[in-house]
Amino acid sequence: PLSELLHDWAGGPPEGRVIQAVTMAGLSGGFLAKEGLDITLDEPSIRAHGSFLGAGGIMVLDDSRDMVGVAHSAMEFFAHESCGKCFPCRIGTARLTERLDSNETSSLEIWREEVDDIGAAMKATSACGLGMAAPLITESLTRWFPEQVETHVKSADP
Repeated sequence: PLSELLHDWAGGPPEGRVIQAVTMAGLSGGFLAKEGLDITLDEPSIRAHGSFLGAGGIMVLDDSRDMVGVAHSAMEFFAHESCGKCFPCRIGTARLTERLDSNETSSLEIWREEVDDIGAAMKATSACGLGMAAPLITESLTRWFPEQVETHVKSADP
């Protein structure tokens, strides 16, 4: 299990902290929350939780991290790395970065709808893996950390 790798082999989180999330396949695999740490390190188990193993790069985030901020940094990185050849990725990563940076919508439902629509378009029409994987960041953020998303959206309400 992933929890065994993190706690027994890697030493677990620092004293007084708990693991809040991990990324699988680096940032491309999105986030897995602490609820998903008992999965086994195989592709079918990880895919069942909305991620993928990829090259096996794992990043561990403890409970001191703002997950919306982490998602924003990840999406900003993807926007910078986009080659720009296809507009779903070029524009989609920029728009998702904006949604994670500030909130100019009138409600949580509108924010989620916009983020979901952008991600679905990117996954369906991007020319390469970057555009197809980047939306996993926002999908997993809204799936595993809805309270942090809600705080983000409400903090920017006019």
